[in-house]
Amino acid sequence: MRLYLKKNVYEAALERIRWCYDEFENVSVCFSGGKDSTVVANLAIQVAKEKGRLPVPLFFVDHEYSWQSALTYIRKMMDLPEVEPRWFQGHSIVQSITNKFQHCWKPGGPWVREKEPDCLKIDFGTTEPYLLFARHLELFYKGNACQLSGVRGMESSGRIKAVTSDVTYEGITWGKIVSKEKKLYDFYPIYDWSTRDVWKAIHDGGWEYCKAYDLMFQQGYDLDEMRLSHLHSNTALAHLQRAAELEPETWERVLKAVPGANTLSHLREDFSSVKELPPAFSDWEEYRDYLLEHLVPEDEREGYLRRFKNYEDRFGKQESLTKYQVNSILVGDRDGVRLKNWASEFSVHEKKVLTRRNPQWERSKRG
Repeated sequence: MRLYLKKNVYEAALERIRWCYDEFENVSVCFSGGKDSTVVANLAIQVAKEKGRLPVPLFFVDHEYSWQSALTYIRKMMDLPEVEPRWFQGHSIVQSITNKFQHCWKPGGPWVREKEPDCLKIDFGTTEPYLLFARHLELFYKGNACQLSGVRGMESSGRIKAVTSDVTYEGITWGKIVSKEKKLYDFYPIYDWSTRDVWKAIHDGGWEYCKAYDLMFQQGYDLDEMRLSHLHSNTALAHLQRAAELEPETWERVLKAVPGANTLSHLREDFSSVKELPPAFSDWEEYRDYLLEHLVPEDEREGYLRRFKNYEDRFGKQESLTKYQVNSILVGDRDGVRLKNWASEFSVHEKKVLTRRNPQWERSKRG
């Protein structure tokens, strides 16, 4: 259920950020150069100026394979006098849509571009991308600190559940606990904003933004498809296919460094989201099992099978789930993100049907 406040989202976000500054000794912003973090960074600068708490630390995790227009914009933000730059270019290993894993800033190189002269020289002690943000808080602050991120619930039903389901701190649900003992937290002050809210704030504020969005608009991207991510990301297929038109020089660098990028760029955009069963197979389960045997490396097969069984035990066998299992294999979704999205989008009607067929289903799911 959604509750509406007697204020607009802009006013609500400012109040949330002011609360963060009042509650915590240290406040920083996780910055990607995207539209959402652009809004959070500018709002944080506004509040920090009000409270005499400038400069605002901006923490950017650089995955090496980025749009040049994004890097140009991020450098502009990092050079602002109101900002303390924290540009991380350390070794990390990310899941890639083109191969199993892709190294970013691998020690000794070669790299697709030179490192920034003032990048962070601190060893974060991990190559796992998702742990870097927690490590940022732990390394820079002994305690009583939070970082603000541009996570928005409107992006998916899974996101809205993730940022509103549990109490994080002092009754606040729009955040995540990093360390309760040390009082370290993540907060999402624009979690209830729509994409249109984001662009209206950027326009009304006259704020700088990454010009890659203009290029995407010119290429006919839908408003909600216009996202920034590193070009070998599992979610970056549409960008990878259009990179040659958007930024030819960036594309040339990616071709040399990312195996399989050119092959993927020539495939149709929906190859990783199969909607119709190929005629060679009698049902989706047969298709899924064929892909498991012939596409998934043997050392990873057990992980996929374990995940698939877990979801079937929870929700029962059904075609929509099996389709997501197929697509999970096709994109190399080793973390099961697609299956989590399926579970989040599981409709109320389907739940009722399943419960009527199997009364134990709802009880076992809760247990």
